[in-house]
Amino acid sequence: MASKVDTWTMFTRRVCFLYVTISLLYLHVAQTAYTKRSGIDTTKYYHYDELTSILQKYARDYSHIAKLESIGKSVEGRELWAFKLTDLPNDVEPGEPFVKLVGNMHGNEVISRQVLIYLIQHLCENYDKDSRIEELIKSTTIYIMPSLNPDGFEAAKVGTCGGVGGRPNANLVDLNRNFPDQFSPPADQENLDKREPETIAMMQWIRDNPFVLSGNFHGGSVVASYPYDDSRSHIRSGKNSVAPDNDVFKRLAHVYSNAHRTMHTSAADCHFEHFKDGITNGAHWYDVAGGMQDYNYIHSNCFEITLELSCCKYPPASELTKEWENNREALIQLIEEVHRGVKGFVLDSVDESGIPNAVISVDGIDHDVKSASFGDYWRLLVPGIYTITAKAEGYYPVTMNVEVTDDEVSEVNFLLKRISAKENLEMMLKKLHKRSVTDEEESDASFVNEDEDIIEPTVFKHHDHKAMVDFLTKYANEYPDITRLYSIGKSVQNRDLLVLEITDNPGVHEPGEPEFKYVGNMHGNEVVGREMLLLLIQLLCENYEQVAEVKALIDSTRIHIMPTMNPDGREKAHEGDKTSIIGRANANGIDLNRNFPDQYAASQGTIQIETRAVMQWIKSYPFVLSANLHGGSLVANYPYDDTKNRKSVYSKCPDDDIFQQLTRSFSEAHPTMHLGHPCPELYPEETFEDGITNGAAWYSVAGGMQDWNYLHSNCFEITIEMGCVKYPKTSKLENYWDDNELPLVVYMQQVHKGIKGFVLCDEGDGLQNATIHVDGIEHDVISAECGDFWRLLVPGTYKVTASLDGYFDDTTEVEVTDGLATQVNFTLRSISSPSQETPIQTDTEEHEEDEEDWATKHDFGLPQNFTKYTSNQELIEEILHYASQYSNITEMVELGNTPKNFQLLDLIISTKDDVEKPVIALIGGLLGDEPVGREILLRTIRHLCEGYTQGNERIHKILSSVSIHIIPAIDLDGFDEAQLGDCEGTQYTGSDLANFFSTTGEELSDRPEILALQTLFSTLDFELVLSIEAGGLWVRYPMDRPTTRQSPPIINGVITEDENNFQYLALNYAQENHILKDGPTCREYHFEDGIAHGADWIATNNTLQDYMYIETQTFMITAHVSCCKYPPIEDLGPIWQDNLEPILQFIESANQGIKGTVLDLQGNVLPTASVTVLGHSAVQVDPNTATFRQFLAPGSYRVIASVPGYMPLTKIVHVDTNQLAEVTMHLSPERDLKYHDYDEMEKLLRHLDAAYPNITHLYSIGQSTDYRQIWALKVSRDADQPHPGRPEMKFVANLHGNEMVGRELLLDLSEYLVYSYGKDDWITKLIDTTAIHIVPCVNPDGSQKSEEGICVGDKGALNSKGIDIAWDFTSKFDNESISLAQETRAVEKWISERPFVLSVALYGGTLVTTYPYDASTHPDVAEGNPTSDNDILQYLSSVYASAHPTMSTGVPACPDNVGEEFQNGVTNGAAWRSATGSMQDYNYDFSNCLEISVYTGCCKYPFEEQLNQLWQEHGPALIGMIEQVHSGVKGFIRDDKGHGIENAEIYIDGHPHIVKTSVYGDYWRLLMPGKYSMTVTAKGYIHQVKFIEVPPPGKVEVVDFTLKAEAGFFGLPTAMFALITATGVALVVLMVIILWRVCRSKKMDRRKHGFYRLDGEKMYQEEYADRLALRDYHSKQTLLNNGFKDLTESESDEDIMFKKY
Repeated sequence: MASKVDTWTMFTRRVCFLYVTISLLYLHVAQTAYTKRSGIDTTKYYHYDELTSILQKYARDYSHIAKLESIGKSVEGRELWAFKLTDLPNDVEPGEPFVKLVGNMHGNEVISRQVLIYLIQHLCENYDKDSRIEELIKSTTIYIMPSLNPDGFEAAKVGTCGGVGGRPNANLVDLNRNFPDQFSPPADQENLDKREPETIAMMQWIRDNPFVLSGNFHGGSVVASYPYDDSRSHIRSGKNSVAPDNDVFKRLAHVYSNAHRTMHTSAADCHFEHFKDGITNGAHWYDVAGGMQDYNYIHSNCFEITLELSCCKYPPASELTKEWENNREALIQLIEEVHRGVKGFVLDSVDESGIPNAVISVDGIDHDVKSASFGDYWRLLVPGIYTITAKAEGYYPVTMNVEVTDDEVSEVNFLLKRISAKENLEMMLKKLHKRSVTDEEESDASFVNEDEDIIEPTVFKHHDHKAMVDFLTKYANEYPDITRLYSIGKSVQNRDLLVLEITDNPGVHEPGEPEFKYVGNMHGNEVVGREMLLLLIQLLCENYEQVAEVKALIDSTRIHIMPTMNPDGREKAHEGDKTSIIGRANANGIDLNRNFPDQYAASQGTIQIETRAVMQWIKSYPFVLSANLHGGSLVANYPYDDTKNRKSVYSKCPDDDIFQQLTRSFSEAHPTMHLGHPCPELYPEETFEDGITNGAAWYSVAGGMQDWNYLHSNCFEITIEMGCVKYPKTSKLENYWDDNELPLVVYMQQVHKGIKGFVLCDEGDGLQNATIHVDGIEHDVISAECGDFWRLLVPGTYKVTASLDGYFDDTTEVEVTDGLATQVNFTLRSISSPSQETPIQTDTEEHEEDEEDWATKHDFGLPQNFTKYTSNQELIEEILHYASQYSNITEMVELGNTPKNFQLLDLIISTKDDVEKPVIALIGGLLGDEPVGREILLRTIRHLCEGYTQGNERIHKILSSVSIHIIPAIDLDGFDEAQLGDCEGTQYTGSDLANFFSTTGEELSDRPEILALQTLFSTLDFELVLSIEAGGLWVRYPMDRPTTRQSPPIINGVITEDENNFQYLALNYAQENHILKDGPTCREYHFEDGIAHGADWIATNNTLQDYMYIETQTFMITAHVSCCKYPPIEDLGPIWQDNLEPILQFIESANQGIKGTVLDLQGNVLPTASVTVLGHSAVQVDPNTATFRQFLAPGSYRVIASVPGYMPLTKIVHVDTNQLAEVTMHLSPERDLKYHDYDEMEKLLRHLDAAYPNITHLYSIGQSTDYRQIWALKVSRDADQPHPGRPEMKFVANLHGNEMVGRELLLDLSEYLVYSYGKDDWITKLIDTTAIHIVPCVNPDGSQKSEEGICVGDKGALNSKGIDIAWDFTSKFDNESISLAQETRAVEKWISERPFVLSVALYGGTLVTTYPYDASTHPDVAEGNPTSDNDILQYLSSVYASAHPTMSTGVPACPDNVGEEFQNGVTNGAAWRSATGSMQDYNYDFSNCLEISVYTGCCKYPFEEQLNQLWQEHGPALIGMIEQVHSGVKGFIRDDKGHGIENAEIYIDGHPHIVKTSVYGDYWRLLMPGKYSMTVTAKGYIHQVKFIEVPPPGKVEVVDFTLKAEAGFFGLPTAMFALITATGVALVVLMVIILWRVCRSKKMDRRKHGFYRLDGEKMYQEEYADRLALRDYHSKQTLLNNGFKDLTESESDEDIMFKKY
């Protein structure tokens, strides 16, 4: 038996060996035969040089269908080859789709590289042999790129199946993570600095070619992957990110997978991965940001999928034949898929010319494609019936229903009808607010009737000068809110050169708003431009309140229109003139368009008065764009107008590209100009391609205005010839208007192209005259007064530099699109350099200087004769002397007499003119025993008078800008009682006048000196007051007496609201005095920096400086200039020298601060205005003129103007040293508020979203139970884009449907924010720096049931299923699982998906602000349940309550809750009424967000007329909460490569509430000021601790963390490695046990059924058992139970060994 088994085993082995040998021989022969037959060598890999040779050979051998191109170079300089295959390789065939196949993007994934080479060879060699391939190449343009990463391939190693060696490019960048990603910040998407040369080349290739379909080939798995590759949340895997064309992408993936030999089967599984049907959504597999396939889909017409071809990335070459066979058919089928869906042409219905860039939209699929250069398009679709629309600029859209089948592509052509000029204008105006309005300015369209058509001019006639003036005056008078009529000068014959300004804020250059001008009738007999501009004025003015889009254009642009530059010439011209020159020149016979200074030749004649006026006009305004309207032809003409040699040849200026774009914008909008045949009757040979021409190429003109604009200003000007006839008949004017109406408006829109922004210094202030240079363009522009600039550019990528003397340059790369101007701001850092001014010497060496020398340098050579103190009589006589001798600049006022009958004199020194000047006072001798001030001020008088007489520039400037009252001595009587040398005042026998100035109205003394000063200071409005005293060496400022008063202007004890102003004045004085600046000790007192509050020295009541501040709001400081009260005479000289410069600088400070006027929109004064500077005492406003003036220390301030009945306005004003910042406040009337039902609310929100697209984004967070949308309006700059680092906050209302006040307040807030953007500086800043989400109504179903006027009760409070949403949220205090309402789920999901920092929820029924927790662990205990963040939550609640006029009183006085009180208007929720499930508790426990709840008033649904009052009460508080989000600590958590770490956890010691980072790694954490320990942890990273100090509220501390990855084993974190190791050990142990059991079982089976030594007893027992079994075989049940047992299943040991072998 054993012999038979051995024989059988040997036979089996030999058969198997023979089979394997024959199979291998067959495969070798087949491969060799295939290689010889086809020329395709699949036995080796091709490196770069060999690849290049093969591609060049096939391009050469098959040149009739092939062409080799390079799209760029790799980092190491290798060509990125693209092999083109089509029947006409040198042409682009209309209607033929483009396909591209790209391989080897990862250098070590090499199968695709080889397979695509084989595909090239296969297609070329079979073109004439295989009809299928022939048809494919004839009908398709195929590009095949074997390697996008040739450098990486050269670094990879054959046989390496895994790893990353060679995967990135030569810069070690993964190219499939390097493309702009849709979920990245816009700045990152636009930043080409982050892109590799291979990536940039590919992006440009995609943009330049109309690719329809693409395959991106990789390795490392076997699967077809389709978009999107990543999601907004960037979950690592398992999350589908579905593209709008998901069905098409899945079909493409299925086509490839099914045609591939193994991809769709389980045989393709790699690394334990299995993909059903061999396809997967990219993001579901794993999240990849920056992938190429998503870029193709989002940024072009191209649909790309990614194909993973092999489990091993770089297998041995022996695998190549198999891989080619696996993929050959799949590759061809993928290319054939481009002929699916729908294709055709978009054509002009008249001439059937193709329309490029037409948009093809498929209803229900949010992804459009555009037509190519011939108007041809292709749109991939799966079978079905579709509604498809084709639309193009200037055409009516066409919509068709199309059936797409699986058999062949559906061919559909669209014939679009061109819109007439008038219709085009109306349609364009309907879009202008989305295309023309700037980022900074948003139109206030709330009062616009959007349903009305455009009001068109109906009267067409010529206007002589008088008629034109009447016309302009009429429109200026009728539309004063948007117009300003002004004259820039006179003509020769004394006619005004009038300009009508049209803008929303006439007369003011608004920072960031571009300025535009039209100039007409430069040649007096060319009148079409003149009349068209008058009609344009009519169109704009009459439609401003009629059409929202006209309003948007005017609101965002400052438009200047000069109908005639040559009124004298026009008066000579005559109607019907076609070609003459009568009236062409001005009254002096000079052609004004030959009269401007020229760069190449002499201009005609002397500069004319009209020319000079226009030149000055151009220099006075920051014009960006202009057009000069002429007549006599029909063409748009651009610089340069002449050449060096005066020949008529093309004279190209540096900005030739943008000038061509500008002229084309006018020409193409004109119905005939663009045809290029202007005047066939007059000039039959004259043609202009596209209706435009270079000026000099037409004919050379020296002295032209357009060249002068370009060369001498920021302004780009073109010249437009508006018609062949110079002075057409009146009957023709309407035709001219029809032709030019649209072009005139379109051209104005061009001012919003290119780039714009601000040039700022480190402090954020605008820098004027900074140079903006574009690399490669030798023409610069400069920034305007506020640092704003505009630079017109064609689309492209530019390197732009801002520079200014004294600052370091700032350079950035900017991407310019064909849409609105790209915003780019520059911040220039100051170069530290010594001041150019030489201040008066103040160090101690000066006193060693000879008095005569000092006097010569600093005191106009006046004698320094300090020989004695001046007596009272001498003092009076000296004042009288100066008043007499210098009467041209002095005026003496007698304030009264002292008790001893000395005259109390006030000498006013100032130039005598009508200029408004600030008034200041210098006081000496307030204390009789401190006469130093008398002497100092007498010499100050002498210094000012002599300096003015000698013509000193500084003194002239001081006296022409300040009115100085000098009162050298107050206590004249006391001086006679003092003793020289009495430093302590112990010998003084006089009385004290200094402390009798009551701040309570009480009369403390009847001394005439006190009454005289009080009268003087209450009569005149003094800006500043300085008193010079002795008895110390410091500068004293209020308060002199501590007070418990805690209301303005006292903040805390001695601290006032104007602390910084007082400190600045005091410190400025002390630092200029070489003795005081070091803070010397005097009388045992020492004050740092030489300044102090009076109370910090000696607390004193009723001082003059306290009186001046509290009673007259005047800033007064006191300089104590001598430690000795009555110092020796020899000390007077040094004291005078030390104090001269501080006194002069104090006087100069009077012209520092702000000055302004409060007006309405029409320019009328608002006499009831109040003005405040945030954080400072109230500013005094003149009730007659509404003007104000306020001294302020250098810095930036928020100036707020408010008037009853008007919306408050804030301007951010920067104050520089000795500079007066002027600000005009134009206030808008308040809106009358009304209730909105759900539909009205939705309409309003949609309107805001449409009217303000740059700062709003409307989205739904879910639906109510009755399927109403729960709307959220995001208000933020670029609201539809993510902004890492920008805090997000939310406002939520109407959780109870019957509490309607909150809903209306949030709608009011939404309107106020967007309407104020660009007008109110602070609101603009908040919107620019905050993401504000507003949900006015969470419970729309309940709100529909509520009733106006119902203050109490619950009608409408619940949702439609009777659930109280306000208390329906998940709570950690409620162990019961509850089924949340649909609205609650939506809100919870919304909160979980966004990194909110702060939230305010609005309710009704009382007046209080509450903070978490609402739930209590002990509901019966009334102490409340505070969180660990109780301090910041309580503070936030207090901020809101304090901003409300009555809430902080804590007494709501609600009729249904009489006696209810809340301390300071705030309470812990649980302490008020404990309940679980509140939204603010949910926010705190389950998100980053801190929320407070505001109860807005006693009545839940008050009558509508109360809404305005409610908004006035709550509006400031709501705005204040937006400010509070910018507090605490913020920053980014990044890894050591600079990538943000998502879900990193931020712990603050003592505050268990955890904050997590967003997907970008940024975080915000609200905290009260103080020092904290801050810990950051993240999975896989080493935690980090920092100690931080949080600044006061309103400021935020920036703290960034860079975390290092945890050390691990084999590249794995320690914890993960330990887990994997433990799991592996457990599996090994389990396997050993299983094998042992199996082996033991096998052994038992062999003993049971095999052969063993005979044993009689056992043999008998088994034979007996066999008999029993045979007896039972007839039993069916037995057969079913036991089945058939094949004994051949047993195996000998040899069998088992053979199997293993």
